[in-house]
Amino acid sequence: VRYEPGNICNDLTHTQQGSGACGFNSICKAIDGTPSCECPPRGYSLMDPNNQFGGCKPDFPQGCGVTLLDDKSMSPPEELFEFERIPNVNWPFGDYESFAASNESQC
Repeated sequence: VRYEPGNICNDLTHTQQGSGACGFNSICKAIDGTPSCECPPRGYSLMDPNNQFGGCKPDFPQGCGVTLLDDKSMSPPEELFEFERIPNVNWPFGDYESFAASNESQC
């Protein structure tokens, strides 16, 4: 049996009409033509644990000046984020800004 499109994970991301087969912040893998969805390995979980196609949500506070656990001190800006490489993953149209050929330290 053949599936159309051949790789739904790639084919649904080539437009700006939404978040693809797996929802926002998700990783889509085509297995025998069928999408399999998972959240990024650290810091994200399914929005609905019973629906792998519903997207993933961050499990960490977002924004600048996040208060630490003691509710008194603020995190320094460099501790508010980190870069993590996820091989073979691309979230098209999810970029805030596009830079030509930059590395992690330039960013």
